[in-house]
Parts: sequence; C-alpha cells; structure tokens
Amino acid sequence: MDHKTEWRSDLHQLVKTYHPDSGTFGIDMLDGLVEAIIIDNLRVVPSSHTHESITRFVSLINEAREIADVLKDRYGEEYLVDEIKMRHR
Repeated sequence: MDHKTEWRSDLHQLVKTYHPDSGTFGIDMLDGLVEAIIIDNLRVVPSSHTHESITRFVSLINEAREIADVLKDRYGEEYLVDEIKMRHR
C-alpha cells in the first residue's frame, strides 16, 4: 500500500474506532471534519447550550480533531494538507 492510500485507510479505521455506530453518513461526515481540521486547523469551543444536536455535533468535532491529530503525527501535517487539497480539486 502506498503512502497516499495508507493515510486514507488509516483515516477510515480511526473513524470506525472513535465512532463505531456512525454508519456511512457519519463516517463521511467525520472524514470531512478531519480533513477540514487538518487544512484549516478548525477549532470549536463547546457551546454552553445543552441542546442535544449541538452536543452531538461538538462531540463529533472533538472526535474528528483527535483523529486529525493522530494522522498529523503519523504522516505530517504538510503532507496531509497537500493530499487533501489535491483530492478536492
């Protein structure tokens, strides 16, 4: 497996590990959040609101942030940013 395929495979495995009940939509959403975090260094501060959907969304973003950090450590942030930008051209 080449480096490019390896990090995508790692991403999918990490998403399944962090959020096993996410289903296809959840996996795609987390994939997208992880990519956004890597590219834009997205930061979300948990809201003081207790609405369930906000809480779930913040939880997903926090999971995505953890996955992004793992991938950055494994592959390097610069490499991942370049790969993600190329995928979305």
